[in-house]
Amino acid sequence: MKNIKSEMIEQEVTIPKPSSVTVRDTKETSLLNPEIYVQMKILAQDFINSKAIPACWVTASQVLVGLQAGLEMGMKPMESMNSLYVVNGAVNIWGKAVTKRLRLHGYQIKYTNETTGEVTATITKGKEKHSFTFKFADAEASGYTKDSYGKDKIGWKIGQNRLLKLRYGALSALLKTEVPEVLDGVNGVAEIENDFAEQPKALSVGSEDKVNAIAEAVKNDS
Repeated sequence: MKNIKSEMIEQEVTIPKPSSVTVRDTKETSLLNPEIYVQMKILAQDFINSKAIPACWVTASQVLVGLQAGLEMGMKPMESMNSLYVVNGAVNIWGKAVTKRLRLHGYQIKYTNETTGEVTATITKGKEKHSFTFKFADAEASGYTKDSYGKDKIGWKIGQNRLLKLRYGALSALLKTEVPEVLDGVNGVAEIENDFAEQPKALSVGSEDKVNAIAEAVKNDS
C-alpha cells in the first residue's frame, strides 16, 4: 500500500512558468527580430563600405534606419537606399518612388493646368478623388525657391527642374493632407522637404558604438 506522500508525488503536476514576450515573438518584418536585426546591421555596414549609395547615408546607423523604413514599406534593400533620403534629420521618400507608392496603393495620377507657374495633381482610386494645385508663387512666398544669397535654387529655375518641383509639391500636399497612409513611416517628399533648410542635416540615431553594442547583445542572446 502506497503511503500518502508517494501518492502526492505521483499526482504532482508540473505547471509551466509563464514567460514574458521577447524579441523572438515579434513578426518577421520587425527590426526587433534578432536575426533580421543583425543581418541588416551587417548589410548596413557593407553599404557604407561600398560607397555606392547616395551621399545622404553617412553612417551604418543611418543606413540601418533607412533599411527599416524601406522594409516597413515593402522595399528591397537597394530600393530603400535609392528611394529614401535624409532631410533635416528625418527619412523622406523621393524621385520616382513617390509616384510608385501612390500606384502601389491603387491611385491613378493625372496632371492638368501645367505651366511654369503651377500644376494641378489629381489622384483617383475608384470613386475616391483628390486634387491639389501647387503654385510657384506660393512656394516663393514660403521661401522655398531662394538660397541664402537671394538667388533661385537650381531646382526652381525655369525648365524641367521647376516642372518636376511643382509636381512633387502638389503630390506632397496630397500625401500629407489626404492620403497620409501612403507615406507609412517616412516624413514626406524629399524634393519639397529639402527646401525647408539650406542643407540637409545628418540623421541622428545615437552613437555608432551604441548601435554596435545593441547588435552584439542581441546576437549573443539569440
